[in-house]
Amino acid sequence: ASRRRRRISERMASRTRDRQPLLPVLVQHVNDKWQRLRELLDAARQAGLGEEFTAGGVTWLRASTKDQRHNRPPVHAINRSTGELVKVSREENLAFWQWAIIETLRLAGLRAEELAELTHLSVRQYQRPNGEVVALLVISPSKSDRERIIPMTAELFHVIAQIIRRHRNQYGTVPVCARYDTNEKLWSEELPYLFQTVHSGRPRAMSATTAWHAIRRACAELSATHPQFAEAKFAPHDFRRLLATDLVSNGLPIHIGAALLGHLDIR
Repeated sequence: ASRRRRRISERMASRTRDRQPLLPVLVQHVNDKWQRLRELLDAARQAGLGEEFTAGGVTWLRASTKDQRHNRPPVHAINRSTGELVKVSREENLAFWQWAIIETLRLAGLRAEELAELTHLSVRQYQRPNGEVVALLVISPSKSDRERIIPMTAELFHVIAQIIRRHRNQYGTVPVCARYDTNEKLWSEELPYLFQTVHSGRPRAMSATTAWHAIRRACAELSATHPQFAEAKFAPHDFRRLLATDLVSNGLPIHIGAALLGHLDIR
């Protein structure tokens, strides 16, 4: 049994070492992709239907869509150089959530299920005696069945704030919706989940599987220019191991690192 555990630990350590140099490439990719599509969407919204506009050094044509009934109808544009029709609002939305999923996982070290269970109520504040306010993220009980609270870095707070701002811009608030637990085969009570998608016109909490798909899609996109991503695919748990490695390498006591990640046993 101890030999088997040792082999598993060796495989995990090797997997983490292989992915460590690839993490900055992945992070840069999802950030650049979202920024590029956000700029394209902003420029397209300012152009009238049938008007040409420029974004990212490319000339585009704002195309009409069948569905103009909603307050915010989908935005489509045609690349004048290639003739490609891009569903800009849809692509920007996918890119945003891909960025938000990967950034939250890598900065908070959450399990995929914990990410899916984050709500607006998970965001708290603590005021120190000197008046300084610390942003906190409350992680619901998962594998360890114990709630834990982690202080948010400036980077993580920025990501969570962007998610909340996006909901408020679209709905005026973070909408309450249900979440389907694939393990328990049950629907949750309606809560203001941070990670949401739209099904049949109604918001619904994302599943852990959605996070997996977003990460795999990013790796597939990178594999054309970085062949390493064809072999070294990322899973949600890889970000936990990479964060743990980074924390310990930078001198954080191992028992504090274990507590931040929700491990009851420091091994």
